[in-house]
Amino acid sequence: MATRMTNTDKWKDKWFRALNPMEKILFIYLTENCNNAGFIEVDYEYWAFQIGADIDEIETAFKELKNSIETVGEWCWIVNFLKHQRNLPLNPNNNAHKNIINIINEFKNKFISSIKFKEFLGANEGLISPPVMYSNSNSINLSNSNSILDKKNEILNSKLWIENICMKKRLKYDVCVIYLGVFLDDLELKNDLEKPINDIRNHFINWLDIEIEKEKKNNKPPKYHI
Repeated sequence: MATRMTNTDKWKDKWFRALNPMEKILFIYLTENCNNAGFIEVDYEYWAFQIGADIDEIETAFKELKNSIETVGEWCWIVNFLKHQRNLPLNPNNNAHKNIINIINEFKNKFISSIKFKEFLGANEGLISPPVMYSNSNSINLSNSNSILDKKNEILNSKLWIENICMKKRLKYDVCVIYLGVFLDDLELKNDLEKPINDIRNHFINWLDIEIEKEKKNNKPPKYHI
């Protein structure tokens, strides 16, 4: 499971203080559930389910966060996420930063219409450590042959495979998907998503067995129940 930094001074920040309770909850939720570069797929229904709010409340709160979040199509990007996670400047020789750079490469074409994203890529001199930065192209130029995002989506959308696991482990489909999401996020954080998909699937099944066994020993219900 991913671990994120949080700045306790945000409660003193004038911008954060001005948010209403739902806007604050949603903003914190997004910073804790986005990927390692600050991107997250827009899904009002799922966010409302996880937070325990009405979809209309979530949609309204999200619109009020427009100054700190850029939205393009079905994805959004938390503008200052990397800054508050103390990940700037990015260094291509840092393994954790390599993962972040790969994610940015996956999203740069999608978000290139965003002025704030363009500024992040290159308008601010020294924002990203050389040789990642190329001022002529305003882009980060590290190639990643295996798209981490595509690989995660392919695994998460493997319906028959997930249904087979649910049947064998006696789990609800939605519960299994949540376990799978947590597992994939953890692999992404550790830079372990470059393995072949079949290896990742087998790893997940072994990991899931361990998690379920831990819960049985502690006489606890499934950690991610619905």
